[in-house]
Amino acid sequence: MASRESRLQSFAATALINFADAADMKDLQPFMEGLMNVLLSLVEGGVKGVQTAAVGALAHLVEVAESGASVVSDLLSVIIYLNTY
Repeated sequence: MASRESRLQSFAATALINFADAADMKDLQPFMEGLMNVLLSLVEGGVKGVQTAAVGALAHLVEVAESGASVVSDLLSVIIYLNTY
């Protein structure tokens, strides 16, 4: 997801959804904070297609992890509000 190519960023975010489905949550848990931070940075600075993929991946990770939902939800609400006005 560190690529500057928006197409690759979008594919990486979407691939993360598939990876999270197949992975055991106990193995994924140590990386959740870092993954969410990267996805949030894509939401804040990406083009629309990347933002959409990143929001989808964030929502899926929160659903799979069942933790941190309120923090991510609050951050996304602020980002959406700021991008609207």
